[in-house]
Amino acid sequence: FEDEKVLEKDKLKKRREKILNDSLRILEDKLEADSRRTRHARSRRKGEKKASEISSSSSLQQVIPSVKTQGRRGKRSLSSTSPSIATQNRLKRRRRSVERQRLPSREAKEISVEVDDDARGREAQISQAPSLSMAMPPLVRQSSKPGLDLQGPLTLDFVTAMMDRFRANNCVDAEVASEIIDQAARIFSEEPNIVRITVPKGKTMVVVGDIHGQLDDLLHIFKLKGFPSATNMYLFNGDFVDRGTHSVEVVLTLFAFKVLYPKSVFLNRGNHEAKDMTEDHGFKDECDDKYFNMGIYEEFSDAFAYLPLASILNEHVFVTHGGIPGHFEKDESSYPRIPLKFHPVTSLNEIEEMDRAQYVENPYETCLEGLLWSDPLSHWENDDFHGEDKENRPSPPGMGKYWKVIGSDKKFFGIIPNEPRADAGTMFGPDACLDFLTVAKCDLLVRSHEYKDQGYDLSHDGKCLTVFSASSYQGQLYNQGAVAIFTPKSQNKNNEDNDVKSLHRKDSNDPPRLTFEILTYLAPEVDSRPSFCLRFKAHRLNRLEDAVLTHLIRRISFARLPLTHYYKERDEKGWENAISRETWARGLRKVLAVKIPFLEFQDMLGLPKFGLDNKKEGLIDYVAFLQRFAPILRHLVPNQTNGITSSNTSVEGAVVLMEKLGELLHKEGFQLDSLFRYLDLNGCGSVSLREMRAGLFALNHTYKLQISQEEVESISRACGLYRQDAKLTFDQFQNAFIVRCEKFSGLLKEDLARRAAIKEKRRSSGGTSPRSPGLLSPNSFGSLGSAEIKW
Repeated sequence: FEDEKVLEKDKLKKRREKILNDSLRILEDKLEADSRRTRHARSRRKGEKKASEISSSSSLQQVIPSVKTQGRRGKRSLSSTSPSIATQNRLKRRRRSVERQRLPSREAKEISVEVDDDARGREAQISQAPSLSMAMPPLVRQSSKPGLDLQGPLTLDFVTAMMDRFRANNCVDAEVASEIIDQAARIFSEEPNIVRITVPKGKTMVVVGDIHGQLDDLLHIFKLKGFPSATNMYLFNGDFVDRGTHSVEVVLTLFAFKVLYPKSVFLNRGNHEAKDMTEDHGFKDECDDKYFNMGIYEEFSDAFAYLPLASILNEHVFVTHGGIPGHFEKDESSYPRIPLKFHPVTSLNEIEEMDRAQYVENPYETCLEGLLWSDPLSHWENDDFHGEDKENRPSPPGMGKYWKVIGSDKKFFGIIPNEPRADAGTMFGPDACLDFLTVAKCDLLVRSHEYKDQGYDLSHDGKCLTVFSASSYQGQLYNQGAVAIFTPKSQNKNNEDNDVKSLHRKDSNDPPRLTFEILTYLAPEVDSRPSFCLRFKAHRLNRLEDAVLTHLIRRISFARLPLTHYYKERDEKGWENAISRETWARGLRKVLAVKIPFLEFQDMLGLPKFGLDNKKEGLIDYVAFLQRFAPILRHLVPNQTNGITSSNTSVEGAVVLMEKLGELLHKEGFQLDSLFRYLDLNGCGSVSLREMRAGLFALNHTYKLQISQEEVESISRACGLYRQDAKLTFDQFQNAFIVRCEKFSGLLKEDLARRAAIKEKRRSSGGTSPRSPGLLSPNSFGSLGSAEIKW
């Protein structure tokens, strides 16, 4: 049996190597063909220029006889400087041989191209696609030292590069860490004690339990479900720090994603996000070791106090770290005997009115104590517990003032102090859980706080879900980690499955009903050796994979706009920015014009294993995928690290750039909303000033539009982007084109009216209709004729 496993493994390895070799050959041939076409186009333009110079010189000879000798001499000099085709080929072969000697073998193979004969060169068709540079474009591969400085707004590139440093056991500078903590704390301070979150159709919410400083688990979760994005929401349910060795790195990663996606990433406070815990369980020592008593620990502690205490998903799923709120009024004189009185929470207003920022340590003796410390109890296990009250009167066996045990299986009901945790919080039965859910008007309690062998546990008649995400806890146990994935009910077709629990709502006007699935895993130890940025792969690439990925990154980064247009037209019904993996691979093959098995390279290109529909190899968010290939602004604009700033803006500059963009869209057959989605890097439905600048200069880098900084600033101001925090919607973007650019404002208005009429017809009929031609599509221009549109 073992021999069969080894043979099967070798067979898969050989198959993988064959696919990689074949793909690399196809990509290199495609690169050589592109280079050949570019060279022929350049020589053709050069020949046309020389012909025009010769014709101009001959006309001068006829008009001015006195310069006849100079004209002949000039003509001879022109003919003498243009060598024959054989001479050109010989020079190119000599140049290639010299370049091979100077460069490594891989680079020599990439830049060597085969010279065709002159007849074949004349018959070659010049491609209209953007030309690919021979060198790796500085669009997506981080060439600077990541995480050493943070200038300007936080970007996905910076966060992934920072995570790369964490994988290599390196920290970021104290100034960078302090800036991330400060930005995150400001966002947390503006959130209420209970954050109400809506998970709309087309999006998912991943609830992550205790991580406890285990960076491997956090990176593995991102590998399984993808990075946070506008459609891939995350809720981290406390206990990020202590006991693990990378608590600082985990918290900085979570804080950075919160700053990057404040409406898609949420954090709840756990009992370990408090000074009385972090001083004793390792987080304070870790901060002091990594930042040498530079005050980072105090900044973390202050930020933890601002963390919200609970979240409510779609108005019926209550998520908190520990359990139900409330506390026992303890009798210190007779401690550890049973306290005096239990104080339950009768309304969520009691929690919302608390000033959580004052509790840098755990809020004992308050209604918040139970939220952070409580545990569910289904069956009685402690026969030494007698339930004494203030008067020290012994209770009957199996019964206390607030609790009772029923049946031979000792099923527990009620509520008692949490004795295993030194009476911090409570241990509550199914009846107490149901009572609190009635007060909160919710159907399910989701909590963490407790180690589970399988990573999760569903108790109290399906009303209480425990999620624990730290697999192989503290490197000593063999438990699995788990996350809970919530999806609007209408998106999941397998609701009859026993593993999918449906949460029913009574009112049809409420937010979508949710289902949840449990994803369990055992996180491997992440290889900390150098590799590609985490945008693409979470483990080391071999040399063959690295070569293939380099080619694919180059091509996809240059083809982001046509890929956006292709995928936008093929959105899955009922989902936002979602396509099947087959559509994803088909689009890459068609747009990039390379016939390679892209489905074999999903992991290498950074696709999560589980899709938006929670199925293995399920639907993917194409906006999040293309965001991995988004430009790095400081690489596109030399000597500009904080973005482009210019006061020389004018309406004329905006109009000129709009005409350039309109000509590009018409020439390539794209739509205006495709361009908007191209600029919207994070897929949130709006474009920021930084996204506008980065996107336009990426277009300039790809399509050679000769865009100036003044034109970029002009169109940004014309669209209303005056500040760094300003946002631009598609309607504003479209109206700016209509108002500012008269050449196609009438066309845009007609197209907008036509699409509105089709939308109204679809709404009135209650059915679906074919997609209408988009703004600036070739069909829209066909009726006007080229004479009326003079680009």
